[in-house]
Amino acid sequence: LEIPADSMTEKKPLPDHPPVIGVVLDGFGADFGCQMLGSIEMECRNQGFGMMLVCSYGRKDEETTGIERLRELGVSGIIIMCVHDENYSESILEMAVQHFPVVTIDRRLKGVPISFVGTDNEAASRELARYLLDRGYRKTCFVKPHAAETSTLQERIQGFKKAYNEYGLFADESLWITDIRATLPAYHQYRGEQQLAEDEEKIIEFIQKHPEIDSYFAVEYSLARIVYTCLRKLGLQEKCPVVCFDGSDNIVQESMFTHVKQNEKEIGSLSVQLLADEIRGDDEVKTVLVPYHIREMTRGAAD
Repeated sequence: LEIPADSMTEKKPLPDHPPVIGVVLDGFGADFGCQMLGSIEMECRNQGFGMMLVCSYGRKDEETTGIERLRELGVSGIIIMCVHDENYSESILEMAVQHFPVVTIDRRLKGVPISFVGTDNEAASRELARYLLDRGYRKTCFVKPHAAETSTLQERIQGFKKAYNEYGLFADESLWITDIRATLPAYHQYRGEQQLAEDEEKIIEFIQKHPEIDSYFAVEYSLARIVYTCLRKLGLQEKCPVVCFDGSDNIVQESMFTHVKQNEKEIGSLSVQLLADEIRGDDEVKTVLVPYHIREMTRGAAD
């Protein structure tokens, strides 16, 4: 069942004892995750829940260990942002079979009966790609991490291609960069600056080999920052615009790139509300798509 976010308002009584819920995140940062995590914590307070947080750092074994640890500690339900992997964790599949209360955020599990709260990534990607196409850019380099194509990545790819098809164009995958590792939590944590240097060298070489590229579409803000750094080193930052998903939050709402602004606060609070319903006994699987918007670059915000 797919329902709009604005219908998630009704609250029902909870069990007599205050539940504690687990939260398992792939990772989080200023560009995406911090606001969502803060919203989850605040909604837990509103619901009278306790909360335990575990981070998997992009590793499926850590995700599995985290889920098992939380269940051993007696949590009443789990909110999870799954790692980038085409194969689902057995612990997640086990929760689905056992009807244990669980809600996924950001990355939905196709074919698994688990509720999801997140963004319509295909629609958002299509709209962002059309932003470039409407302005005459036809040779866009699609940039994604070297990761298994989770539902989120697949949807962003599909949306990008759909925008090109609507223009009667072909999205040339030979112009895509698909093997960046520095932004993946496991590589970022253990290889850090070395991995970043390797990726920047790779991107600069790619840019030089493909002078026909006139714009860049990054599936994550951190990827956009890396691409922009490489363009700046080549003196091409003004010629080739970069767009992306998400952005680094700041109090004056400046935007370094035109980007898809996801409503992290709404995703966080609704995921807790959905989980609360499951803890109360509602076993209906729901998909809640939270509205997004395109935020344009602020002139002078690039550094």
